[in-house]
Amino acid sequence: MAGRRDEAKYAARRNAILDAATLTFRTKGYQNATLDDIAEVVGITKASVYYYFPKKSDLLIEICRRAIELSLNRQERIIALDLDAAERLRQTVTDHIQGMAANASIWSIFFRELELELADDPRRAELNTSLRAFGKHFRELLDEGVSQGLFRPLDTRLTSYAILGMLNWSNRWIQSEDTAAVVDSVVAFIDHGLLAEHADNAPRKKK
Repeated sequence: MAGRRDEAKYAARRNAILDAATLTFRTKGYQNATLDDIAEVVGITKASVYYYFPKKSDLLIEICRRAIELSLNRQERIIALDLDAAERLRQTVTDHIQGMAANASIWSIFFRELELELADDPRRAELNTSLRAFGKHFRELLDEGVSQGLFRPLDTRLTSYAILGMLNWSNRWIQSEDTAAVVDSVVAFIDHGLLAEHADNAPRKKK
């Protein structure tokens, strides 16, 4: 029992430090933030932060890793559903937008700092693998929809890039908008551009 309590305490403190780092990086920027700043937010010493994260870059890597892994895990659960490709694409798009809105601080750091601060970090390879998997799932849904006649013939590689670019850019402005309205507008926009004529009026399954 003591071991489990210790593990829970360790995880809670580690998460608190990550939350503080997210807040600090978002407000001050990665370059200007210090471990002292993060320790002050948590209410611990800098030495305690070092115990969990020896370098500031360790915090940034973990924040970015969590952002993409949580999204990838949710995406894979949706893809596994027994629904047609069009509906799974709608749900994947919806989930990504909702995730952007709910975790705005994390995604802001991800897109702002990833290229600037981690371009030469060897740990970036793991993040790149997850990012490629995330994009690949979009292309596979498009391929499936085209092969089933649900989507009109198109270049699925370029279309997946376009959809992801639009979704990811929403992080810059979605906080000032109604998330449900954004979802409805983006899904309608994608439907209009992708669906084959005979699928335009197909009934959608409830989530």
